[in-house]
Amino acid sequence: MILKQYRTQLTLLCIMLTAFVMRFYHLSNSSLWLDELHTMNEADPSLTWAQLFDYLKCCDQHPPVFFIVERIMFTLFGYTEYVARVAPAVAGIGCVWAMYRLGKELADQHLGLIAAAITSFSYFNIFYSQEARDYIFLWMFTALSFACFFRFAKSLKRADAIWYIISTILLLYSHYFSLLVIFCQLVIFVILWAAEYGNRKKFFWSFFVAELIVLATYLPWLPYLKEMSNIHSFWIQRPQTDFYYTYLLEFIGYAFYLLPFIYLALIVYCVNVFAQKAPFSDIKQQPLLLSFVFVFVSIITSYLIMFIRSITVVPMMISRYAIVILPALFIAIAYGMYLVQNRFIRYSIVGVFLFITWFDTVYVRGYYSTPQKEQFREITAFVAEEHTDIPVINELTGWHQEYYLKKMKHKGAILRGKKEDLVDSILAARTPEYTLNYFWIVGAHGDPHLDNAKRQQLDTAYTVIKQAEMKDVWAELYARKTLRK
Repeated sequence: MILKQYRTQLTLLCIMLTAFVMRFYHLSNSSLWLDELHTMNEADPSLTWAQLFDYLKCCDQHPPVFFIVERIMFTLFGYTEYVARVAPAVAGIGCVWAMYRLGKELADQHLGLIAAAITSFSYFNIFYSQEARDYIFLWMFTALSFACFFRFAKSLKRADAIWYIISTILLLYSHYFSLLVIFCQLVIFVILWAAEYGNRKKFFWSFFVAELIVLATYLPWLPYLKEMSNIHSFWIQRPQTDFYYTYLLEFIGYAFYLLPFIYLALIVYCVNVFAQKAPFSDIKQQPLLLSFVFVFVSIITSYLIMFIRSITVVPMMISRYAIVILPALFIAIAYGMYLVQNRFIRYSIVGVFLFITWFDTVYVRGYYSTPQKEQFREITAFVAEEHTDIPVINELTGWHQEYYLKKMKHKGAILRGKKEDLVDSILAARTPEYTLNYFWIVGAHGDPHLDNAKRQQLDTAYTVIKQAEMKDVWAELYARKTLRK
């Protein structure tokens, strides 16, 4: 009897424990990659807070919540790669709880449990839960803000307004793409207000005051937002017209065998929505229509704004930025499964879907057993294992590699600049700094090896005595030929 009474809570607890294991297992197994090394250098506890905020304004344009959390974590628990990933892992578990709350507010606890389970096993969520960046914070606070939004819309209570305000402020200070979420919420508010059956005046003013408070708290960050909006060229490429399909594949880790389940769930969901004959009034009391308003507005509006701005202003579309649509997409998939009337068939579909997701992540992709990111740590260990005073040429990622070089007590200088020009300086021995018997050339993040002409020129005086190739990184140790005779 007690188990039946607390079945929902126990099921949610099991789902969250699974999420905990899948996010903390081998948390630091993969090396920090380029963007994570940005986090390490910018949230370095040896820097001043002013320096951190300068980085967020000039070089790595992001709101501060995640970086403040990282800085505090480093100060309290140590400046390590494991500590860097603890907060995202906790936020990944938070995503599972937030998706449960969102599903429960839209329909009931059963939808919430299915949405939470899908999120718990999601490859995309696991990946970004083990990355020391702010994207998983964006997912968590997007889901939480929407959950509080719908709860507030139904009750119009002051306590629910406070939770909505707090979650939305945290959302805005987590990532700039949160602005898409706020715009979607404004669109949904207009729809709900137009369909409001009760006190429309109270509904309007309750949300107006809440949004005014949110806006007021965001005013101090507007200079940073203005600086970011001045960016008119970026490394991201213009989006292809099939971006929505490409992103869907990335969201499921290219597990193509999940597509039939997803398509079937979305078809069932849409058929049930369009079969509804309920009037356009008080949508917030009609779970299926309410969820469709949320799903449709969130996905279509977010993608449309991103696509138009990418074409007309500056490209801004990659899958991890589109994480803002995942709460809506996962709710649609979960709702399609939830609408299957036969309980045995419904939970069989959910179970098979989760098993395939887990099997693909663990065994097909080898997520926990093979390198998933650029192997900065391993290549730096290779460089630093002997002769720790040898200079290192690193054209593209010298600033990033500096974290691992310091960690591994490598004392050699980092020579930054175009590697071909640095090789010319070494061959000419123009200054004592470039009069070298040994030096490393390291490349990462797509940085190519020396071209053939420059390599042949270098071979007249130096020879490669040690080299390694790893995942998107490489290193070569050169020694003066006269030393090898």
